[in-house]
Amino acid sequence: MNLFAAPTAQGKPASLDIVPQKELRFGSFGVLSSGTRTVSPSGAVTTIGLIPAQGSVTGPAEFNIVYDRGNESRRATTLVIEVILMAPPRLNQGGLSATVSDFTTDLPGAATLAPGQPATFTIDNCITRLCSRSFRVGGRLQVQRTYGGGSISIPLPITANVILVDGRRP
Repeated sequence: MNLFAAPTAQGKPASLDIVPQKELRFGSFGVLSSGTRTVSPSGAVTTIGLIPAQGSVTGPAEFNIVYDRGNESRRATTLVIEVILMAPPRLNQGGLSATVSDFTTDLPGAATLAPGQPATFTIDNCITRLCSRSFRVGGRLQVQRTYGGGSISIPLPITANVILVDGRRP
C-alpha cells in the first residue's frame, strides 16, 4: 500500500504587470516667476515663460503592459485592459511649486488621461504566453518660483487591470 501520492500540478494563474520604461521628462530650464512646459506623447515640447537649458532631455513617460497567460491554453485571446492614472503629488521644495496636469496618451481611443478615470484599450489575438502593449504619456508642467531653485521630479502613479478576457470578466 502506497501512502504517498504524487503532488498535483498547479497551473500558473494569469497576471498583468505595468512596467515603467521612462519617466515623464520636462528637461532643464530657468524660471523667473512662473511658466509651463508641455510634453506630448510623441515627444513634441511647448514652453511658455521658461528659459530652456541647452541640451536638456525631454520626453514622454513610457510604460509597457505585460499580460502573462499563465498555463492557460494557447488559443487566440482578446483582452480589454483598463489603465488608471492616479493624481500625481504637488511638488513644493526650495521655493519651487510644481504640478503636472493635462495628461495625454497614445493609447487608441484614450487621447487624454484624467486622474482617477479609467481608460480602456484592447489587445487582440494574444496567442503567446506573454502579450504586451507599450504606450506613452505626456503632460503639462506648471512651475512657480518664489526663490531658489532645484530639480523637479514628479512620479506618475499608474495602475492597470484586465477587465475582460474574450468578453468575460476574469
